[in-house]
Amino acid sequence: MSRAAQKQKQKEKEKATEEVQEVEVVQEDENDRGTQPMSKIKGVAKLTGNDIRNLEEAGFYTVEAVAYAPLRTIVKVAGFGETKAKRLWDEAKKLVPMGFCSATELHAKRAELVQISTGSKELDRLLQGGIETGSITEMFGEFRTGKTQLCHTLAVTCQLPIDLNGGEGRCMYIDTEGTFRPERLVAIAERYGMQGNDVLDNVAYARAYNTDHQLQLLVQAASMMIESRYSLLVVDSATALYRTDYSGRGELAERQQHLAKFLRMLLRLADEFGVAVVITNQVVANVDSTAFSEPRKPIGGNIIAHASTTRLYMKKGKGDNRICKIYDSPCLPESEAMFSINDSGIQDAKESSKEDKDKD
Repeated sequence: MSRAAQKQKQKEKEKATEEVQEVEVVQEDENDRGTQPMSKIKGVAKLTGNDIRNLEEAGFYTVEAVAYAPLRTIVKVAGFGETKAKRLWDEAKKLVPMGFCSATELHAKRAELVQISTGSKELDRLLQGGIETGSITEMFGEFRTGKTQLCHTLAVTCQLPIDLNGGEGRCMYIDTEGTFRPERLVAIAERYGMQGNDVLDNVAYARAYNTDHQLQLLVQAASMMIESRYSLLVVDSATALYRTDYSGRGELAERQQHLAKFLRMLLRLADEFGVAVVITNQVVANVDSTAFSEPRKPIGGNIIAHASTTRLYMKKGKGDNRICKIYDSPCLPESEAMFSINDSGIQDAKESSKEDKDKD
């Protein structure tokens, strides 16, 4: 047999092997499931380094990410044929519980969720403990209503021990408006007796410059969450760049589709890594408002409304005081609480303002 024929036969053999390649799984201990990099999970065998690299470049760093994704998304990953992608997808789903469970089991899991303190006891009481991990919390309102200041406070409190109503993790902060100020974190850290430098070291900051960059940062966030324990992901603001990158009704559908993809990625990170995702949102005048409705509404329409688990409406109060209202939540009653903003972050409202509100 000639050398050319031997090479051709070898190529055909390699191609056939790749098409029928089995993605073997060795069942490991429960603690080895999910939230582990593809390269470290022994259960996924016969994945080449190039395969893993292609998966990671597409944002798939964990077995859960593969299991939660639509099959057609896995097929699009470079170097993956439909047969190979289907087998990888099927084996990933075997490692990740995705079927039915009893309401009792779900109730027990939710009892283990961590709430991160907002810095205000009244606000924590309104939220029944604080900002919930594993879900998206949206804060919207006009400028000067405390959205960014609350994000700064959460960036510190998420590092507190769980018994002190913290998250015992690091913070990831995506800034789209250039309003992040590390000196604020130092001042807030002093309030809790924490070292300012340690607090700053535990905050990963990135400035997003356009909507595509904003989405790409979430892919990078997934890779960082594999290496370190993060308890909070902040995006301030999630919608600001969409208002400038897309304009007019002609680009509305494209804008909403891109925004939906961004929010889906946020929800995936919350599910995979159990982090609390906090996003801020801007408002526009509500032209259809009546005497009984709010004069302003959050932008993003139904796309952002359905993606957010809890929606908080922030309003201005007297002086340094602000009002937070439960706008939408699957489990929190519609109510509101007052808090204040000072040098040490978010705190309870001043008593004098509370008394003025009672008199009114």
